[in-house]
Amino acid sequence: MRITLDQFKNIFSNLPSEVTEAEVNAERREECLVTICDDKVRDSRYFDTTSMYLRAVGEKTGTGYLYTEDMNADPEALLLEALANAPKGENTKKEPMHHCAEPVRIFAEDDGTDYDQMKEKALFLVKSAREKEGVISAELTLRKTCFTRYVVNTWGVDAYAENVYYMVTLQVAMKRESGKPQKGTKLFCVKKLADLDFEKLLQYAIAEANLLDGAGKLVATEIPSGTYDVVLSNEVVCNILMTAWQLFSGDHMVSGLSPLADALNSRVGSDLFTVISGAGCDGWGYDIPVDAEGTVCEETEIVKDGIFKSPMTNHRASEKLGLKATGHGGRGITLTGMLPIDLQTLPNVFYIKPGKTPKEELTDKLLDGLHITCSSDEFHSVHVADGSFSIPCKGVVYENGAAIGYADQLTMAGNLRDLFENIAAVGEDLQLHEFDYKNYCYGGPSLLVKNVMIGGNKA
Repeated sequence: MRITLDQFKNIFSNLPSEVTEAEVNAERREECLVTICDDKVRDSRYFDTTSMYLRAVGEKTGTGYLYTEDMNADPEALLLEALANAPKGENTKKEPMHHCAEPVRIFAEDDGTDYDQMKEKALFLVKSAREKEGVISAELTLRKTCFTRYVVNTWGVDAYAENVYYMVTLQVAMKRESGKPQKGTKLFCVKKLADLDFEKLLQYAIAEANLLDGAGKLVATEIPSGTYDVVLSNEVVCNILMTAWQLFSGDHMVSGLSPLADALNSRVGSDLFTVISGAGCDGWGYDIPVDAEGTVCEETEIVKDGIFKSPMTNHRASEKLGLKATGHGGRGITLTGMLPIDLQTLPNVFYIKPGKTPKEELTDKLLDGLHITCSSDEFHSVHVADGSFSIPCKGVVYENGAAIGYADQLTMAGNLRDLFENIAAVGEDLQLHEFDYKNYCYGGPSLLVKNVMIGGNKA
């Protein structure tokens, strides 16, 4: 898991004459994965890669970037190659770098679990899940990740951090009288495999399946288009925040691509709406102690009690906004397939702060409305430039406080700012997800929201 950048630290005091400043960010990711479907291994994978991102600044050429996986390459040659990639002409720019006098060392404890032990554990857990009443099939994916980030630069930054965690995803198929099973999926993330509360994970996965169709007791129904009070399940909230976090990005505020660009210190949600981005979250194994610029990640209240307090910023965005950098420098914000070389503003562990209301009480407050249990098209259904959304979804219909059926082929539409301002209650059931690049997490609890426009399925 350990990596070293001594070869670069040794030449920082004697840089090539063309280079005035330099930074190196090395990241090693080691992953081991096994998927068990019922009693068989469906998938198994292992990889170990180290990536290195370099920034070099020249007095006349601005800042250039370079990506390599060759840890043994000549450091001076790499810096010169990075500098050669700097934009020419009017686009030349010198990007700010983090300054730090004290080294940072954060080491992780590895419980030593290997692939064979993971496989044995996964087989046992799936067997125990299938013994649960009503469960006719189960699939479990167990992934161990060892991640190391090391950042050094010519301004004294020497920041090293490790993280070891297990991502555990369980899907169960529940028996239904119709003959078509209903599936439910939940995931947990823990630091050590011994910390996994599998009984709770199983309980949550079964509850998720039962939520989608009322445990097989609800019938399909139609509803007209209109304005409804809704409960958004925590999974739906996760899907929204997968894209919506960009409203609070310093980069988007600088470029004017966020509808909240002029809303700092203004109300952007109800009093119950608080948003946090921090190094980690209690009960969640994934954390990001240090960002890609070597800044220590501390908890940032993005929104507090509905007031927009601080955007997420790296050093470039913070300089342009005149604000303190919040430790949100990262790479790879989209699924373009391109190498994520350029520094961007990224979340760390980004979530809506949970409340104290059990999710069952949220639906108890619904006299007439919808419990939105599932949504899709998370990448294209939210327009971050203006905050508008149009989200395909389905859910349980409530009349006079009772669930009367489930409705699919619905569309939830509106503006995120209105959605946040109409939050009337916040659940305690925080759910987090890991982004596909595995470089940040996002999530939230169930929310009761007033006056949401729903495109119905009734002609």
